[in-house]
Amino acid sequence: MKCSILSLILLLALVFNVAGQSAQQEITDPVSISKITENIYIITVLGGPEFGQPLYSTNLVASVGPDGILLIDAGFASTGEQVADTIKTLGNGNLKMIINTHYHADHTPGNRFFTDRAVTVAHASVLDRLNGKFFNLDGTPSPDRPNVGFYDSLSVQFNGEEIRVVHVADCHTDGDAYVYFVGSKIVAAGDLFFADEIPYVELATHGSVSTYTAQIKRFIDEFPDDVTFVPGHGRNYAKDDLRVYYEMLTRTSNIVRQAIADGMTLQQMIDDTILSGWSDWNGQFATNNITAWTRTVYNEESGWGNGKPSICVPLTKALADGSVEDALQCYSRLKSAEADNYDFGEAHLNVLGYQLLMRERVEDALKIFELNVEAPGLPMYMTAMVKPSWPMVTPLSQLSITRSHLN
Repeated sequence: MKCSILSLILLLALVFNVAGQSAQQEITDPVSISKITENIYIITVLGGPEFGQPLYSTNLVASVGPDGILLIDAGFASTGEQVADTIKTLGNGNLKMIINTHYHADHTPGNRFFTDRAVTVAHASVLDRLNGKFFNLDGTPSPDRPNVGFYDSLSVQFNGEEIRVVHVADCHTDGDAYVYFVGSKIVAAGDLFFADEIPYVELATHGSVSTYTAQIKRFIDEFPDDVTFVPGHGRNYAKDDLRVYYEMLTRTSNIVRQAIADGMTLQQMIDDTILSGWSDWNGQFATNNITAWTRTVYNEESGWGNGKPSICVPLTKALADGSVEDALQCYSRLKSAEADNYDFGEAHLNVLGYQLLMRERVEDALKIFELNVEAPGLPMYMTAMVKPSWPMVTPLSQLSITRSHLN
C-alpha cells in the first residue's frame, strides 16, 4: 500500500480522535483505589487517549492521616477531577502536598486541579521542563508546574513518619525522584522501574541506561528486605522482583555492548534481533520493547549526541517566532547546508514532538515526528502511539512511505 506521509498523518490524526473517543467511552471507572498499609493508598488512574496513546494506567501514592494527605504524582489531566473527588473521601480530605516524580504527561498534568489547596514539589529540572526551558519551547499551562523545587533531597515529617524525597540524576530523565515512606516501608519509585517491562530511558533529557541499572542495584542493596516498591505503572515489586529486573537490565545491555565490540551496526543488531530471548519483557508501547532497548543502549554506548547542538534548538526558536511550517523549512535548510553542525538524531526530535503533544498541539507534534521518518518505517515514538489492536489502522509494516513533500 502506497501512502504519502501527509496522508498517513491525516489518517493517524483521525485514528487518534476516533480511538481516543472510543477508549474514553469505554472507561467506566478511570480511578480506582487500594490500601497497602494503615495509612498508604495507591490510586490508579487510566488515561492516554487524550494525547494519542492507547489506554494505560498510572499509579499515584497517597499518605493519609491526621496531618492530611500527601500525594505522589497527580496523573493525567483527564482524570484530575476524579482524583480530586477521590481525595475528598480519604481521611479528612485535606490535600497538603503533591510530589512529582518527574515531568512526564502521565504524572504531572493533574497538578492543575490542586493549585488552590496544595504545595506542589519536584526536582528543579522538572520546574524547568514545565516552564519552557526544554529547547525554549513555550511552557505547559502554568497550573501544571510545581511551585517548589529541590536539588538533591528533602525530608518531610508527615502523618507520623519521615518521608524522604531523593533525586536520582540522569536516570529515566534528568529530574527523577523516588519517595521513601520510612515508617511504612514503601517506596514510590515513579518510572525508575517499569514493572515486568523493558524500561524507557529518555536520552534526550539526559537519561542513562547505566544510571538506571545502578539505581535498581541501590534499591536492592540499600533498603530493608521488607520494603514494597510501587512503580509508576504496573504491579508492586519486592526486592526479589527487583533482582530479576536487575538481571534483565544487565544481561540485555551487556549483549548490546558485546555486539558493539564485535563490530555490529545498530541496524544489524535490530535485524538479527539480538535480544530475542528477552521478548517476554516487551511492554505495551514501542518505547518499551527489545528493539527500543537495543537502540537506547547502542546510542548511549556510541557517544549519543557527539557534543553537537541538537537540531531542536533552532527548530524551537522557529516554533516560538513563527509556526511549525517555519520549523520544517528551518530543518530542511540546515539539513542541506549544515548537516555536520547539528545532531539530527531521532531522540531529541521525538521528545520535541512529545513536548508538543503535552501542549495539545497534536498536528504540530505529528509534523515533528514526521521528520524522523525514513522509508518504509516510522519513528519510534509515533509507532508507540498506535495500538496494534485498533482495526482501522493499517499495520505499519505494510506502509510504504515517501518524504517527497519535505524535499
